[in-house]
Amino acid sequence: MVEDFEAFKYEAGIRLEAVRLLLERTPAQMCELMGIARSVYSAYARGVKLVAPEALAPLIPLGITSDYVYYGVKACIPSGSLPTLDEKWKIAAEARTQPPSRGRGHKKP
Repeated sequence: MVEDFEAFKYEAGIRLEAVRLLLERTPAQMCELMGIARSVYSAYARGVKLVAPEALAPLIPLGITSDYVYYGVKACIPSGSLPTLDEKWKIAAEARTQPPSRGRGHKKP
């Protein structure tokens, strides 16, 4: 059961990043939109924490539902956005398989 929940959080994080790319927002802009701290957004996007339902509420007027973020259900996503959303999901999923950046202030080995 725990493994399933870990996979659930992981997939929700990828879909959240796909939404961010679809909306053409920076992580900082998503934080502002969702009313959350950057560290919280990062934890959501990496699948460390499950996206809180109240954080998703501001996405609803933009055509993004919690059903999509949590379960990948696209029934309520505007049909014109679907091909682009699928493309953005692929980008987000591919980025997840790459090693994390070292951030500022870290020297290369």
